[in-house]
Amino acid sequence: MDENQIFYFGRLSVHVTAADEAIPIEGATVAVRLFDGDSGRIIAVLLTDESGTTEEIIIPAPSPELSQSPFNDVMPYAVVSIEVLADGYYPTANTGVPVFPGVTTQQNVNLIACPENAASPDVIVTESGAPNI
Repeated sequence: MDENQIFYFGRLSVHVTAADEAIPIEGATVAVRLFDGDSGRIIAVLLTDESGTTEEIIIPAPSPELSQSPFNDVMPYAVVSIEVLADGYYPTANTGVPVFPGVTTQQNVNLIACPENAASPDVIVTESGAPNI
């Protein structure tokens, strides 16, 4: 490893709610996957507090200098997916969530309640588009 190499980081916090963001969901399990190649690896599993928010975690991110050139083939941000599970709600996955170096990303996840006596629910996937930078 090059001892002169500089590492950059962004931060991520997830806020989990229901009823169109009116009800915070305490005790939801939040898994964060970092995509730094072809597949994502889980880098954190968190629980939400009474306000529906996880602790802030640090995400490795590329150099901010990458965003200064329009001819760069490397994305100037890290890409994560956020998977949320909570009793009584459909599992939800937010994919393509950007995390920029030096910036705290607050990702909101709104859960949908499962009907009573429902069979095993499908996962609801929300995909973020590439940031307009």
